[in-house]
Amino acid sequence: MITRFSVPAFHATARCPAGSGRFGGRFKGWRALGRRAVRKLSPYKRAKSWEALRERNPTFAVGSGQRSAFFEAVAAVRAFRTAYGAALETWRRG
Repeated sequence: MITRFSVPAFHATARCPAGSGRFGGRFKGWRALGRRAVRKLSPYKRAKSWEALRERNPTFAVGSGQRSAFFEAVAAVRAFRTAYGAALETWRRG
């Protein structure tokens, strides 16, 4: 969630040259790109990072110790998918 306190901190970090700032210009050992390098990147190229195949694709996240919230979220997702399936079938029939 963005608050009025987080926006100035973000802008201050974003204006810093690569290699300085709040995160030291590094995340997981990678160097941060500078403003010029970011502007040259294409938004249409695919990401080249590795992702596991056929793994779970979570619909929601619940913190540890919130078992009841987890089951409420599961019930809500199942109800939505059931209602959506019924609506789609009705629409297909005309």
